[in-house]
Amino acid sequence: MSFDALVSMVLGLDVKEGPDSDLVLRVLESDPEATATLVRRFSGRIFGLAYRLTGNAAEAEDLCQEVLMRVLDGLPRFDRLRPLEPWVRRIAVRHVLNRLERGPRRREAPLETTEAALRVKDPRPDPAVAFETTERDRLLNEALARLPERQRLAVALKYQEDLTSEEISELMGVPRNTVKTWILRAREILRKELSGAL
Repeated sequence: MSFDALVSMVLGLDVKEGPDSDLVLRVLESDPEATATLVRRFSGRIFGLAYRLTGNAAEAEDLCQEVLMRVLDGLPRFDRLRPLEPWVRRIAVRHVLNRLERGPRRREAPLETTEAALRVKDPRPDPAVAFETTERDRLLNEALARLPERQRLAVALKYQEDLTSEEISELMGVPRNTVKTWILRAREILRKELSGAL
């Protein structure tokens, strides 16, 4: 029985635990299996987000490890009554944004096609479909790489992470209308760049 459940039983409070409270508690108790579960659960999404924003598999791998370390370090302060995923996503977005703002822009070249980078994409069984999809993805990735970093992040969060403008606004710390403007401008730029190529 978790501490929160014990407190609620003793005090007669109706405190509901979050969906991930058991996993968090087991990680905090240094359960290696629970820690591995947490890392497996979030590493792919964190890597994918970092890769889409940096375009560099090695840098995305480094960022993923750094975010996971921050998550593990911050778990003692995590409110177990809340779901874990939004909290992890917020840490990932802020960490990647901080890295992008600190360092020089590294995305002038097209995205890599290394094995680690290709794990982000879904494999296609039909070679003709795979070639067409790969070419379309390559053109889209090149166009995305030319977007300003914050627009690129807003687009990634909207269309690849399926977040609302309100959620993106909260994650990025900007007004919702700013997010909507970034996404609108990014879509216009992408439409112009890709209209003749696709």
